[in-house]
Amino acid sequence: MGFADSYGLLLVAGFFLGVSGAAFAMGVPFVSEWYPPARQGQALGLYGIGTAGTAISSWTMPALVDGFSQETPNQSALLGALHLRRQFDQVLLRQHVLDQREENSLLVADVALESLAELMERLDRRRLLLLEVGAPSP
Repeated sequence: MGFADSYGLLLVAGFFLGVSGAAFAMGVPFVSEWYPPARQGQALGLYGIGTAGTAISSWTMPALVDGFSQETPNQSALLGALHLRRQFDQVLLRQHVLDQREENSLLVADVALESLAELMERLDRRRLLLLEVGAPSP
């Protein structure tokens, strides 16, 4: 909108900014439906960060252009995007590691239950064998 040289162009830019704001309001229920309840908070937080970035840039970019140069906002946005990407990758990696740990612990629990069931079956067979022979059961 800072490059608009006429009132008509300013209105067109304002219209598209309004559409993006409405898209955020419509997107919240969709994001909520796409993720299980345990992950909805994280998904909505990441979705909201994108809109927060747009709002913050409308306050900071004019000051960066006035204070430095026309290219400064682009360089700042690129550095910010790279930083956010790094943080997002770390969150995903952490979640992947936690999911793997949970999956491994469930596998260990399944193996332990199977071993316990096998042991109980052996004890039952031994007890039946002892009863058939007539020996007192332990």
